[in-house]
Amino acid sequence: MKKTLLITVLIFSVLACVQAKDFHIRFGVGEARGALETLPDAMGGIFPGYFRIGAGYTGFNLLPERTTELKLIGGFGVQQRKLWQNPVTGEVIDNYEPAAVNALSAEWDLSFAQGFFTSPVYGKDFLTAKIGYSGRYEKYMGDTTFLYWTLPANLDRFTGSKVYSDVAGGKFLGNEINLSLKLDDMEDTLHTNDGWYTTLDFKFGPSFMNKALDGKASYVTGTFNAVGAKTLLNLTNSQNNRSMFSIVLIDRLNGWYVGGKEVPTFIQRAASMGRRMRGYAFYSYVYKFSFVNNLEFRFTAPGIHWDGLAPRAALFFDVGYGLGNHVNTSSVNASVSNQLLMSLGGQIELSFFDFVDIGFQVSYLLKGENLLKEGKKVTTAFFLTLDY
Repeated sequence: MKKTLLITVLIFSVLACVQAKDFHIRFGVGEARGALETLPDAMGGIFPGYFRIGAGYTGFNLLPERTTELKLIGGFGVQQRKLWQNPVTGEVIDNYEPAAVNALSAEWDLSFAQGFFTSPVYGKDFLTAKIGYSGRYEKYMGDTTFLYWTLPANLDRFTGSKVYSDVAGGKFLGNEINLSLKLDDMEDTLHTNDGWYTTLDFKFGPSFMNKALDGKASYVTGTFNAVGAKTLLNLTNSQNNRSMFSIVLIDRLNGWYVGGKEVPTFIQRAASMGRRMRGYAFYSYVYKFSFVNNLEFRFTAPGIHWDGLAPRAALFFDVGYGLGNHVNTSSVNASVSNQLLMSLGGQIELSFFDFVDIGFQVSYLLKGENLLKEGKKVTTAFFLTLDY
């Protein structure tokens, strides 16, 4: 662990040194792969065990006044995955004891992005097209000690599993090609949000690129994400025009398609309605097709010393619907097929420069259940990042 911390410090130091006008520190890879991931069994689920950080280079332009960027992101750490299908049959686990696995992971993401057209929002490209390559290496472990916490897992359950074919091999080396398009007319100042943006993302991880080791994968995904926002109130200081209090209405419509015979667990995390909806367990409710709408009122107080640091609160209402089979299965329990989920609640958070949002969340589950919390309608959780 000391080596991991040392490597983290060195990476931050190097990136800080190269932060010239053409180099920029980048965190995370898109909405579904943020800068940090937490460990469910460490400090109540708030302790980060996985990090993504890298750099982007914008020192050349293929089109005048439009952004051209080469970006390299690296990820490393421990991920704990609590999986909600029987590793052999694919049936949804209903005894609140998930099939847990710990993954020692490293990933790398190289992308090229080109902007087109002028956005109505100053300084932005209206259309950005990106093509990228992503790779990862994972070693799966049973019960693991991470710092002072024991992360429980049982690898015996995954022997010969076709549902979790990446884990069944013990080690996995994966590769994918990804494409994305983004239209951006959103002005975001942390205190205010006005406008909209939408993204289309496609990932291709064919079998021949994902069978170098014993673990295997074969998948394709398509994602649609549309966000709209309107500032309803913004009280400013008359002397320096800084925001003192604001209320923003923001809404996100998010859709996922997941196909392939061997969809790996890291894709299942991203596609899970449990991750995209507040109040539910990550990795739960992973369907071939799923749609989620997140409606939120955000209340932002004055910034704390720096403009990018501010306390916020939010009231939310989330609705999701999953269609068809769970991934890697030809049938599912009738009781959870075509699943409707609904939750509402509130959260408080401290936002750090749109990189980390440390907060606490309370949810009331109107439809569906948190598979980690048997029979409970009211659930609580800590979080470190936001999806939108």
